Amino acid sequence: MNDDEGKVVPLREIGQAIDEAASTPDPTGSDTPATPPKKKAARKKSAGSSGGDDGPGIRWAPPPGPEHFDLPFSCPVVPLGSRDGSYYFLTPRREYVRRAGRELNAAGIRTLFGQHMHWLYEWHPAYDKDGFVVGFKANPIAEQLIVACDNQPVWEPGDRLRGTGCWKDDDGHLVVHCGRTIIHNGERTNPGKIGEHVYPAAPPWIDPSDANDRDGRDTASKLYGLLGTWNWQRNCDARLLLGFIMASLVGGAMKVRPLVWVDGEAGDGKSSLTGVQEGIIPALHGGNILAPSDTTAAGIYQQVGNSSRLVAVDEIENKAGNKKTEGVIELARAAYSGGSITRGGDGHQGVQFRAQFSLMFSSINIPPLKNQDLSRMAILRLGKLQETGGIDISRSELREWGASLLHLWITEWDRWPAYLESWRKFFIGLGHDARGADQFGTLMAAADFALGEDISTMSDKLEIAGLMAPEFLTETASKSSDALTCLEYLLSRRLNIYRQNSQATVSEWVEAAAADPGTNQLQSEPNMANRELARYGLMVVAKWRDGSQMKLSPKHKANPRSIEEVLLAVATQGDGILTLYDGSDWQGLPGAYNPWVTALTRLPGAERANKNLRFGGHAGKSILVPLHLVLAPDDDYQSGDQPDTFTETP
Repeated sequence: MNDDEGKVVPLREIGQAIDEAASTPDPTGSDTPATPPKKKAARKKSAGSSGGDDGPGIRWAPPPGPEHFDLPFSCPVVPLGSRDGSYYFLTPRREYVRRAGRELNAAGIRTLFGQHMHWLYEWHPAYDKDGFVVGFKANPIAEQLIVACDNQPVWEPGDRLRGTGCWKDDDGHLVVHCGRTIIHNGERTNPGKIGEHVYPAAPPWIDPSDANDRDGRDTASKLYGLLGTWNWQRNCDARLLLGFIMASLVGGAMKVRPLVWVDGEAGDGKSSLTGVQEGIIPALHGGNILAPSDTTAAGIYQQVGNSSRLVAVDEIENKAGNKKTEGVIELARAAYSGGSITRGGDGHQGVQFRAQFSLMFSSINIPPLKNQDLSRMAILRLGKLQETGGIDISRSELREWGASLLHLWITEWDRWPAYLESWRKFFIGLGHDARGADQFGTLMAAADFALGEDISTMSDKLEIAGLMAPEFLTETASKSSDALTCLEYLLSRRLNIYRQNSQATVSEWVEAAAADPGTNQLQSEPNMANRELARYGLMVVAKWRDGSQMKLSPKHKANPRSIEEVLLAVATQGDGILTLYDGSDWQGLPGAYNPWVTALTRLPGAERANKNLRFGGHAGKSILVPLHLVLAPDDDYQSGDQPDTFTETP
């Protein structure tokens, strides 16, 4: 019996023999590949051995165990996870990269390991026939990288991948990603993983070491004085902008990221504040803000990526209905609260990211803004800039200012929650809702934090921000609920019915239908007014008592002595009502559950009618709105309600 009979040959030795055979030069000297050696005849299996599926007598080496696929601890590449056939890593330089499975070949592995390529030659070397290392074996390395990724949870960048800027760790501590280094708990470390989050290497951002020992609070005081040289329309605006500058430095670590819109004409000094080339705010950020020339939502978030850096948007289109502008405003809304956005990824697959960056707008004119967006912004209006001879501070010095303010955040971060909570309670006490308290509370708290002033008492706060009650601020004075706005929109629509050579509004026709005969300005009888309204899915109705029964009918048909409540019925379907809401935020579709139904049912006292009403010849369901909400008396403005010192122009 041959000594080799029944011997188990490891896969590694077989692979090495094949590699050596492939590299053997052709003895004839020709350029053709060397002739591979002839295969040995299949050995017969010995007693007690198991045969393979390829026929009796074939012997196979045992399959490799799990330890064969273990990635060595010394591997300079960090596997992050896998998803949908793609594998994600941090390179030796801690850059974040993706490799498709087919890209984990020799060339793809070389670019993955980069300057640490020598590790490949040491761990899985390929030899020539003389035993010299001439390369590396890509297959076993690819196998180990794939298994290492698959051993991690399914990769989802989302909230886990964090670029340059400031963030909070799982315990609420500040993490500062400076691009080439990470500052965590006051200590510097290399980019990489901290807890469940990944901080990949990136181009440099602000580094607090550039502060050159400047005192942060002294810097904040100088900056506040500088901001005060602009001609602001409100006394609080310079302080609000100081708060925004501070908050924008640590945007990713904030609960909300307040937005600002600097509004002013040419010559008012906007460029000196926000301009990328000459503005002090970009200089404070070391020039590392994003000022996209493609001011679309897609253009912005493709550049921002996973960072929390400041984004400056200049002179956005201000025409109503501009889809490009609306998309940017929607993005700003998401960034305010850290909402998720979906953008295109590798392989045309959508990838979700959390928008956690600050936005600063500047323009001559502000586009139409909905209440939900206006309430997330501080509108900072400029007047003509007085002649001051310009700003006598170099950009390099402003860069040091920004670094010292960031250093202040690092050293005093633990005190921030107390500042924020104190100012939030103050604004709640002034009458702001939770969003207003978040918006203005964050800005004023950040300014207070920077200046280090002891503004702990209510009287101190009133002295600084007493004129920031919601009814006095442009950002909140016109705020109303969606339900009330929906009703106001409906009442303001003009019906295509001419009286006295003019078209009257829905509100005027409702007043005519609700009035006593001959007492309304349209000179229309109530029944005629109701008939006109019915064509548009509207009707003034009354709840009235007929004996023991409560009835619902058009007001002019009810017994006036038995009327208990007068209401406006709004149809849930029909061409007429669809026409009135066409083109609005409450636009509907035939046969659908339409938005105005949801909105109007939120009004106080509104209810669904318990019977169908006839609108223009057809019966249908409706929402009943109390008439006192429809025909509310004008609010008599009393000048004494406003402090004499308040000078803001709405």
